[in-house]
Amino acid sequence: MTLDAPEVWLSPNDPAHGDAADFWDMFAPDAEWAVTERHVQVVEIAQNLATNGPPDKLKTFYAFLRQQHIKLAVSIGMLTWSDRCGMHIEGYGGGGAGRADAGVAFRNTGRC
Repeated sequence: MTLDAPEVWLSPNDPAHGDAADFWDMFAPDAEWAVTERHVQVVEIAQNLATNGPPDKLKTFYAFLRQQHIKLAVSIGMLTWSDRCGMHIEGYGGGGAGRADAGVAFRNTGRC
């Protein structure tokens, strides 16, 4: 990729956000978007999918990204402060639980 070329991100509707019956099909060896896929540098998914998705499907997904040299972006909702969390802690729960959960999920499904 040259400096002048735009970086192309794909942020498909994933199963973490409801109806996305064909999401996993995109990462099968015979996927119908093979020509387009060559132009994509980043695929974005929601943290909920990364931490709670089916491990077998996530392993296939991460292997596909690795094989195609596509980066992974994980979207996490905006943080707000409450009496329960957020004060002096960047995260949804005390002690950075969300980050730890995502890290463990990535390791267990082969992303890291």
